[in-house]
This record gives sequence, structure tokens and C-alpha cells, in this order.
Amino acid sequence: VTGSTVGLSRKHHILCSNEFARVEASTSGSSFPANMQLNDTVIDYRPCPTDFNADCMWFNVRPGMCYEIGVGGFGSEGDYVLSI
Repeated sequence: VTGSTVGLSRKHHILCSNEFARVEASTSGSSFPANMQLNDTVIDYRPCPTDFNADCMWFNVRPGMCYEIGVGGFGSEGDYVLSI
């Protein structure tokens, strides 16, 4: 998913699952140091191994559940790439 946070503090995307899984989300390829939140909570995210300007986070999903992933920056904005 690509988008822009220009004029916004955070952009939100919904991920719904139909199975148990471990998910990796990444902002690698974004034009600014984008960070992520899961359901309005900052969780275990770290610099991505292949792109130190991006964040990666890992979380478990369950069948029938939807998760809101927010992308933003600490006072910065720009174009982002969200890979799941």
C-alpha cells in the first residue's frame, strides 16, 4: 500500500485475517522516517534490517479479527510505503 501523510498526522489501514499467522509490516521505501502503530498502540517495532530509515514490526493475527495499522512520522510527513 502506498499513500501520503502530507497534511495528516497519521494514515490508517485495516488488515483482516482469516487464519492464525505471524505478520511482518514494514515502511521500507518511504520518503521519510515513517513509524507505525497497531490499534493506536506503538508495539515492538525496530529499524528494518535492510533499510535503517524504515521501521519493521511483527505481530500475531487471529481468524475473524481486524487490525488497524497507522503510519506516520515524528513531526515529519511525506509519501510512504506500507508492506505487509
